[in-house]
Amino acid sequence: MVKTSTLRQRKYRAKLKLALFALIGAECKLCGSKTNLSVDHLGSRTWSSREVWSDQRTKFYIEEAKLGLVQCLCTYCNSMKGKPEDDNF
Repeated sequence: MVKTSTLRQRKYRAKLKLALFALIGAECKLCGSKTNLSVDHLGSRTWSSREVWSDQRTKFYIEEAKLGLVQCLCTYCNSMKGKPEDDNF
């Protein structure tokens, strides 16, 4: 049986994710995919994702989304974006 606190945490995380994707859209800005979505920073970020828990990281993403500093990309487009030799990105 799953602990009540664990269920609350899952619901809270799901609520944070919904809020984030409501701000940045729930489809890839490049290809339109609605699966395997990730958050892409439009510039350099001022914090390290390794230093914060996932809930806090999502809160940072929400604040950055309000400032227009992040966008929604699928994991494929996000990985391809970093390759300058590909003219499509």
